[in-house]
Amino acid sequence: MEREIIDIAKRIFKFEEEDAGFFKFGDAYIVIANDMLSRSFDFPSKLLPKQIGWKAVTASVSDLAAMGAKPIYFSYSLGLSREEISFVEDLMKGIREALDFYGMKFLSGDTNESTELVLDSVAVGIARNLLLRSNAKVGDAVCVTGDLGRAYCSLLYLLEKVEEIEEKILEKFLKPVARVDEGLKLANIANSAIDVSDGLSKELNLLANSSGVMIKVFEDRIPIREEVLEFCTSNNLNPIEVALNSGEEYELLFTVSKDKLEDLDFEFSIIGEVSKGEGVFLVGKEKKPLLPAGWEHFSSK
Repeated sequence: MEREIIDIAKRIFKFEEEDAGFFKFGDAYIVIANDMLSRSFDFPSKLLPKQIGWKAVTASVSDLAAMGAKPIYFSYSLGLSREEISFVEDLMKGIREALDFYGMKFLSGDTNESTELVLDSVAVGIARNLLLRSNAKVGDAVCVTGDLGRAYCSLLYLLEKVEEIEEKILEKFLKPVARVDEGLKLANIANSAIDVSDGLSKELNLLANSSGVMIKVFEDRIPIREEVLEFCTSNNLNPIEVALNSGEEYELLFTVSKDKLEDLDFEFSIIGEVSKGEGVFLVGKEKKPLLPAGWEHFSSK
């Protein structure tokens, strides 16, 4: 249903689907990203108010990073039930801490009564060169920053599906960091990018569809930390499926010409390549279609 809603909006408002909206301003672009998060679907009950505030900022900033934009301003709309008034100060302290970390200024906010916590964040940034998900080129290397899977494992623990988890796994979910510096560098080098907020398999399909290309991803190149591998072994999970479906990672998935790979001065993994055609394929012992999974609203998945 989420996909259908987006398609309706695209038809009515006539826009290209990217990580954030943008418009030309002088010799630069103003980039605006917004994310709505709710208690029922985005904030496990074990998350502290400060952690919720931090995550709300990071979610929107990660979209700016995927567009190659420097974050500068932030605003929010906040819906609260009467029972949640008591933690508002800590929530706002979490927002303040994140704004300081990303070098952003607070612009404005709005508050209303709601049946549960709802936090809609808006981040504004500026970009000299835009990164788009619709510009992957045949022959590009497909790359991703950081590692994948820790957010999925953390969510299982916070939802009490498993009993134990290592702190190094949990820390990425509790205090994620948007790849702003990497995004700014990629804006001058990469051809396309998208942030991994709903799961690698879903983002790969969005990138391939938006660019009109085929993407092959090699199973053994997907970056998974040793702690995640051990967690999966202990809990009878397939680590590749975990990494492919792990949302809220806030890593950057990008494509870049192979002759420019040496120009990148940060850690990343080359996980695949762009070819002529359509769709996404996972290459392991055999080559098979990789359908979009990960998180999708209105599907309970």
